Amino acid sequence: MEMARQLTDQGCEVKMLALIDCWVYPPCERKMAFYRRRLQLMRVIGARTWLQILVERIKTFLQNDSANAVKMLDGVQAKEGVLANREEVYRRNREAALKYKPRCYPERVVLFRSDDLAKWFLPDMTMEWAVLTKDQDIYLVPGGHRDMLREPSVKVLADRLSFSIKNALEKVDS
Repeated sequence: MEMARQLTDQGCEVKMLALIDCWVYPPCERKMAFYRRRLQLMRVIGARTWLQILVERIKTFLQNDSANAVKMLDGVQAKEGVLANREEVYRRNREAALKYKPRCYPERVVLFRSDDLAKWFLPDMTMEWAVLTKDQDIYLVPGGHRDMLREPSVKVLADRLSFSIKNALEKVDS
């Protein structure tokens, strides 16, 4: 998103910004809106469901994220080569994400999200992008986050991405 925002600031036309199953930390100045939406979602899904989701999120947060980086690679074990430092790379990427202060993107984004991730976002379909973007088109892809680039989910993702690209190009032509 940052690259698209900078290009837009320079006067370049960004025909489409697609985000594949990613979420954003809300910027500090928008935190009240973030928490207000959390309370609204709690009202919609019910306190019991909200608490169950919250407990799961806390459990995950308390786990050692660096150790979980191994699981993210589907058990690929490497003591040397490009994967040898994967835990350090994961830790540094997470630190960078927490320090990054995103700014608003003045255009529509296309968000492709895993339908299994709804429970992680209480179920905020925009995965916090509503705070930072003008508008969103949201497409669900069946399965979990790591399944999105595997059959049969990747076929659904490819079809929806092709459709979005076609729509973005038609809007430019008209």
